[in-house]
Amino acid sequence: MRPRAVRASLAWVLAGMVCGCATQRAMREARVDLQRIDLRLVLLGERLAAVDSLLQLQQADLREQRLEQTAADEQMQSQVVQLQARVDESARRLGELREEIELLRVYGVGKAPPRSSEAAAGERGPADRPVLVGDAQSLYDMAMADMKAGNYQLAASEFGQFVESFPESELADNALYWQGECYYADRKYGEAATCFAEVEKRYPQGDKVPAALLKLGFARLALKDNKQGTKHLNDVIRRFPDTPEAAQARAKLKTIGRRR
Repeated sequence: MRPRAVRASLAWVLAGMVCGCATQRAMREARVDLQRIDLRLVLLGERLAAVDSLLQLQQADLREQRLEQTAADEQMQSQVVQLQARVDESARRLGELREEIELLRVYGVGKAPPRSSEAAAGERGPADRPVLVGDAQSLYDMAMADMKAGNYQLAASEFGQFVESFPESELADNALYWQGECYYADRKYGEAATCFAEVEKRYPQGDKVPAALLKLGFARLALKDNKQGTKHLNDVIRRFPDTPEAAQARAKLKTIGRRR
């Protein structure tokens, strides 16, 4: 073999050895890099697991807080319901004391049959029980009880005493109105008309004004004063158009054949 050829062959061999070494080095470096990547992936997985565990703990705490809040809300709602029930019961009892819904719109179902003042006085008159009572509510309740029982003369006297003794009471306009009702039930229409007229005159802002004006019209009609009676009924319709009293006034005017 020629020396030139030998040198060429040696060069190729050396080049191959160099390339082989470079390839092995690259492979070793690649394996090292893969190991590093694997280690990083392991560390990242551990971090993700820790974060996931933390999120689960936070979600558990949040669910527990929601359950506690729900329980607190339910307890609060229960307390509100109980309080509302107490308020409703108090309102119901107060309503029962306040004229039993205007005696079911004046002597409706549930009231004892009306009796004349003479018959009532025969059973129990002013002499049977002193009228003077110092407590406003007791006197008012006593008068209401007598009116419900049909003792109109006695009840009218008691209501009159109430108005004289407690003119500034929130029940004073009611007492004056019911005094008029007692006279009206006893067919003393003149006295009734006077009481009904006094309700608006003395207590113009009271809630008994519409009813008093209505019954004033009825009393005037009963006294054959059709002009004034009709006028008062029309006043009810004009001033309190959406009230039950206005409906009664319209019905009365229709019954007597008069229009507004």
